[in-house]
Amino acid sequence: ANIRATIAQGLEEGWNDVRVQEKIAADNSFTPLRANKIASFETANAQEEGKLKVFAKTGTLATTWSDFDGCPICQANAAAGAVEIGKPFPSGHTHAPAHPHCRCSNLPAEVNE
Repeated sequence: ANIRATIAQGLEEGWNDVRVQEKIAADNSFTPLRANKIASFETANAQEEGKLKVFAKTGTLATTWSDFDGCPICQANAAAGAVEIGKPFPSGHTHAPAHPHCRCSNLPAEVNE
């Protein structure tokens, strides 16, 4: 089954990560651990993409990376300061998450001059 469709259905219907994980595992023959990684990463990815669309529609031109992980990738992204929406952070990502189980997020910011 299509993982994106499962993630979208889960977001639309308000499923928790466990239900998304179970659906992905059942539909795709993934182990529960692999399904959990996919479910948490893709759900966070979809939420952050949605946030950027809302930010852009409300006139926000840049975001900062809010580092909750303390990993080198996320620390470097946070240290970059404000980055224009759609442009990459040092890791090459245009928004969080940067890796499986990443708990980082993007926050609205003013554009650096």
